[in-house]
Amino acid sequence: MELSNLNEVNKEQINHAGARYTPQIDPEAPNIQVSEVLQPFDALAYSKRLEERLANLADELGEEWNRAPVEAKEAFKRRKQSPERVVELLRSISNRSPNDDKTELRQLTRATRFAKGKTSEVSQKLRSQHREADEEKQRDINNKISLNQNLSQSLERVSTVVEGPELPLLRDKTLFLKGEWGTGKTHFLCDLAEIRMDLELPTLLVLAETLPDDVPPLEGICQLIDSVSSPEQLLTELQSFGEEVGKRSLLLIDGINEADRELWRDELASVAEQVEDYSHVGLTLSCRTPFDEQILTSEAENHLVQVEHRGFEENEFDAQIEFFDYYNVPAPHVPLLTPEFSRPLFLKILCEAITRRDQSDQQGYLRSVASGQRSMTDILEHFAREIGEDIEADFGLIRKACWRIMKGTSTGPTHRSGIAGIMADEMQEFVTKEDAIDAIKDETSLSDPEAWDLLDRMISDGLLAETLHRNQGTTEVVRFPYQRFGDHIIARHLLAEYLKTDSETAVRRSFYVNRPLGQIFELVGNNLRFAEPGLAEAIMVEFPRRVKRVLPKEERELAFYIPKKRQYGEPIKDIFLDGLYWRSADSFTDQTDDLVGFYLEELDERVQRETFDVLVGLASRPGHPYDADRLYGYLDDMEMAERDEHWSEYLRRTTDYSTIHRIIKWVETAPVDEFSENTARNAITLLSTFLTTTDRHLRDRVTHKLYLVGLAHPGLLFEETLRALSFNDPYVRERMLASCYGVAMSMWADPDGDTLRSEIPEFAGELVKKMFQEDSDYGTKHVLSRQYAGGVIELARRIGGDCISQGEIDLTDPPLNQIDSPFRDSDSIDEDALEDVESAFHMDFSNYTVGGLVPDRGNYVDDHPEYQAVLKQIKNRVQDLGYTYEDFESIDNEIDRRNTRGRDKTKVDRYGKKYSWIAYFEMYGKRVDEGVLPTYENEVRPPDCDIDPSFPTEIKEWKPKLPELFETEYSEYCDWISGGPNPSYEDLFVKDTVDGVDGPWVLLDGKIEQASLDALRIFTFLRGVLVAEEDVSVLKQELRETEYPGNRNIPDPLEDYYTYAGEIPWSDRYGSYLREDNGSAKKNVEKAFGSHRGSSNGVEVEIPVHVFAWESHHSQLNQVSGMRFPAPALSEHIDLINHNETFDLFDSNGNRATIYREFQCDNARYDSWLLYIRKDLLEKYLEETEQTIAWLPWGERTLDHQELQAKSDELSELHNNYEHINKGIIAYQEDICD
Repeated sequence: MELSNLNEVNKEQINHAGARYTPQIDPEAPNIQVSEVLQPFDALAYSKRLEERLANLADELGEEWNRAPVEAKEAFKRRKQSPERVVELLRSISNRSPNDDKTELRQLTRATRFAKGKTSEVSQKLRSQHREADEEKQRDINNKISLNQNLSQSLERVSTVVEGPELPLLRDKTLFLKGEWGTGKTHFLCDLAEIRMDLELPTLLVLAETLPDDVPPLEGICQLIDSVSSPEQLLTELQSFGEEVGKRSLLLIDGINEADRELWRDELASVAEQVEDYSHVGLTLSCRTPFDEQILTSEAENHLVQVEHRGFEENEFDAQIEFFDYYNVPAPHVPLLTPEFSRPLFLKILCEAITRRDQSDQQGYLRSVASGQRSMTDILEHFAREIGEDIEADFGLIRKACWRIMKGTSTGPTHRSGIAGIMADEMQEFVTKEDAIDAIKDETSLSDPEAWDLLDRMISDGLLAETLHRNQGTTEVVRFPYQRFGDHIIARHLLAEYLKTDSETAVRRSFYVNRPLGQIFELVGNNLRFAEPGLAEAIMVEFPRRVKRVLPKEERELAFYIPKKRQYGEPIKDIFLDGLYWRSADSFTDQTDDLVGFYLEELDERVQRETFDVLVGLASRPGHPYDADRLYGYLDDMEMAERDEHWSEYLRRTTDYSTIHRIIKWVETAPVDEFSENTARNAITLLSTFLTTTDRHLRDRVTHKLYLVGLAHPGLLFEETLRALSFNDPYVRERMLASCYGVAMSMWADPDGDTLRSEIPEFAGELVKKMFQEDSDYGTKHVLSRQYAGGVIELARRIGGDCISQGEIDLTDPPLNQIDSPFRDSDSIDEDALEDVESAFHMDFSNYTVGGLVPDRGNYVDDHPEYQAVLKQIKNRVQDLGYTYEDFESIDNEIDRRNTRGRDKTKVDRYGKKYSWIAYFEMYGKRVDEGVLPTYENEVRPPDCDIDPSFPTEIKEWKPKLPELFETEYSEYCDWISGGPNPSYEDLFVKDTVDGVDGPWVLLDGKIEQASLDALRIFTFLRGVLVAEEDVSVLKQELRETEYPGNRNIPDPLEDYYTYAGEIPWSDRYGSYLREDNGSAKKNVEKAFGSHRGSSNGVEVEIPVHVFAWESHHSQLNQVSGMRFPAPALSEHIDLINHNETFDLFDSNGNRATIYREFQCDNARYDSWLLYIRKDLLEKYLEETEQTIAWLPWGERTLDHQELQAKSDELSELHNNYEHINKGIIAYQEDICD
């Protein structure tokens, strides 16, 4: 057998798949990979992708382990199971072939679990140390926490492989792929076969329906290949092919439910056992649920690794956009949230239905699809007509015959035909195959054999679906492929036949228990569900339209017309809530409100959360009766504590697949710049309601999404923020203002910021009026809220000149004595009355956080009078906000327990902590106004600020051409350390073009690390300093005489820990300790080659760069840090401004003025960076400050961490003699310009 024989079979089978594999018909069709399905197949095949994934995991974990804090290293000392061991095992497994020993797989599982547990313990110890440390040490510990967190996250990524199906599939050889109809199983396997054929990897694809009946499956497959006579020969040939490429050959058998299921039930375990004897063969079987239950035996399950294909569930909105783009239909401006929209086949059907409509009607049609069932039925009709055309042609039937067979026709009040009609007669969602044959023969003149052939064809082409019905045994039956569609077609038959609409009384009688419609609502299963819940839901949705001529508009809710004992139970709740998604907008009535209110307020918390989840989905639809404005109003009417007990608790308990998180993901993928005003406003309003949550990561994500919508629609964000000022939860106000400030920082000087520049002056004026004027309605001491608002006002003035008067500006600068304090005088507060809020204050918050508000108090000095007064005021404020121990005890205890088990990303604050944070930030502002704070280097922003609302993006990469440093071979590491190259990077100092941008450009600062494959490393700092020309010679002399240029001999740039990226370079918070009293910037002048900062020795130099050093522990969404920028004095002197989505700065004309890039050299552990400034701007500054620039490149030849540790004794003398150091000096005027 040749590989070409397999490929011939594959192509025949793919052709047989037909429309189920769209790329076979059109190679440009959407073809989205589902990683949750693809990755297990990589493991089964021992694919190159798996090798790369394991190697990348090993490299990443190795890097994080090398960077890990000493506390982590100590925790694993003398431990066999360690991150280092995990790395070793990952690398070994990534290089193994299918016939290697599998012992290491079990070892990897044990090592990963142990390493995760130990790393978590280290994290807890570091946090404990952080609480005990003073402010200076806390920064060092913060860095350790961040490094340990990175290690923990890297281990977590390894764990997803270890604990998932991938690791077992390296050992076992049979993958069982299951999923519902239409999720894309056939498409995936055909696609996999195509990809593997292109890569010349041995693959055999077989559609089970093409195999002969009554023949064992492997023997049937042999009949497809002329040169193969037995299963043993087939598997032996596949084994040989696999051995040749060092991977597993794949035998892919699709749709075993569509073949002889009894045969597969009998043979499946045997087939899997036969494959187990062949190390280089992997078997895949796909099956539609629920037929897996009919086919799988317990014996067979022992041989299988099961993987479920859920369609596009993990990337549903990406898939929707791909399909809409391909079919050239308008992208939806509402999230399509129901499960149908994550199915590949349904998306195809939907898009084809949309394309046949006029272009002007497509967006409206799509909206109606998202919110109304009638359009959904239209889609099914389109599908039936399109698929049915070929079937009708092949069977000689008239046009639309297939649709009539399915839907039926009514020729009188009691006559029905069609499959739906039979279902209605039987009051069930399926028919037997015999009944389906009767429906076919009623509509056609086909004989019995022809009718059976037609039924099989309608099933295989997807117009009907087979399933199992369990009732005193298991029966194969036929249903509609999308149950919801079928239910509504059947419901219309039932309502047309049995709903009497002569009067209200007649309507009620139609649902009596002894009537056909009443039987649909018969309770079964211990009264926990209706007999046919799908039909019941469809009837409930269709009911308002059917009774509009007899019942008043506000009294058309079916629940009020069925017997009372069924009106409010669990079953009616389920179908009512599920059906709300599918109702037309005009069917929402006062009675609907009554039911929703009942489920929100009268039943248990679980029902309340289910109701909220549905309401959130409806609230995503602008203009809907239950749109975001309606939800906002409902929540706004509550007191904060009541809302937190219910709504915020719903938010906290949501999962990644809940409606909340799916809407957030939708905002990430949707074309927000194309949103209509109503859509954008609705999205902003809905997102704002999520801000009450104590889930930090969720709150940060929501703030980011508000920022994204605000970039495209700043005026709407501003309007909604002004409305949110009256919302009685400071969490909402604070983050709405934060998103406004983020948008303003990003767009105030950006070329695309015209809309913002036109909207911000009026908004700023309103903020002054509402927040800063005396007796303003929403004035606050909350330091973060007023800083966000003040930043917006400052930028408005920069944009609009006199749009804000100096007097109004003065109102925003501390002290804000015109704003009333929310705190009572401590002497007037009864200590005993605060007992109810004591539980909100844990020791660390009281001692360290609140203690930080009292500068002259030491840690644990609890009897400090001023501290006692401040703490008492904060506790009283928490009480005023509504927190009580009685209301939140059980919730906060549960959150505490979860936090001890969770990771930082899932950190959730107790409600007591939420109320305490609010009071803390208010007290912080009060203390600033009193002149008590700030105390640390003029830093006004509190160190507990928790997000950078400008949301800096990833740093752009660009790698210049670098010298080759490792061409010479060194027999000993000592030779490399002492005699290796001194790299020359002179051609980087001045460049005509950087990253494709014309200059010329001059380097201000940089660092480059290069490494070899065999542990050799060399790093070089390219430090630029500004110096008087006459001091250049002295600088050279000092460098020559200094053996080690580190240890601040060349002064380091200063760092900003709490400045937002968007505040660089225009804000006086950028380099706040390099500012005059009026806010103007001053130079960062230091002594080079002095012994320490402030030394009188050495050479005076100006440090031209400044570091953005935001601490990553604040938020998972703010992980970008360490970028270099021109120092404040240099930035101010040449009038630099920022633009959106870049760390490059621009001149006042909008031309690029600086370029900052990072890159990673091959084999290097750490990133390299380069900061350039445009030559004409630098020369202007140098001329006007009478300086030149000199570069002090210096660095070290060294080794990888492990080798360096191993050779430390051997290399110590070389290090002591500084033989590993390379250094030099290049003067701009002398060495470059000349």
